[in-house]
Amino acid sequence: MGCYVPASPGQREVSQTTEMPSKNTDLELITEIEKFSGSGDSSVSDEAWKRINSYPRQDVIDRLKRLYTSLPEDDHHRVLIAFVLCNLDEDYQTNKQVVLSSLTPKPYYKHFYGDWAAALLIRLIQRGDKSLLPHIFAAAEWSDGAMSEELSGFFVEEMKNEPEMFLSNLKAMPLRTRHKVYKLFDESVLSDEDQRNIKEYLISVPKNSATAQIAKEMLKALPASHQQ
Repeated sequence: MGCYVPASPGQREVSQTTEMPSKNTDLELITEIEKFSGSGDSSVSDEAWKRINSYPRQDVIDRLKRLYTSLPEDDHHRVLIAFVLCNLDEDYQTNKQVVLSSLTPKPYYKHFYGDWAAALLIRLIQRGDKSLLPHIFAAAEWSDGAMSEELSGFFVEEMKNEPEMFLSNLKAMPLRTRHKVYKLFDESVLSDEDQRNIKEYLISVPKNSATAQIAKEMLKALPASHQQ
């Protein structure tokens, strides 16, 4: 299982040159949190992150923590705040657990559903925390609709970019979970090139490799059209 690797200092440090505005600070900060954590548009998310980073780091962290404790336990903004704190590498393990707690078949947080929870955890994985992979695999068992689409695209990208890591983590999951993951590799998310490259990789895994059996299992489980 992979270990979390923090972002580089240049990515996580907040500028110390600009003071947080005194008026409407909480509302403005929540707006930026929503844009950073909830936007499907990467440019909107990036701009929100720049604005969050334009304020003194400790000031931002203190305000985020105060906001978090002031909110009801089932307010989805708690998840978004925890996600921002993860990206600031502030009490990462504790805040990661808050984000992880949102990935449930029945939503606990109001106005917060599986596809949004999966998207945030996927962003943490892409940031370097591979320890979250098993949780995303497990979610494949109950995902549907928009969440299944979110997982499908992510699984394909992970299998293309880090196949050994993907297979190593998948190997530890129960058979039922593994087959749910395989079902998300379908024609709607796989291009012809993706199909070919994934198949070629699975075939190329050495027989004495720790992932040989899981590679063989996955190849067999792919739809027939992907193996031609």
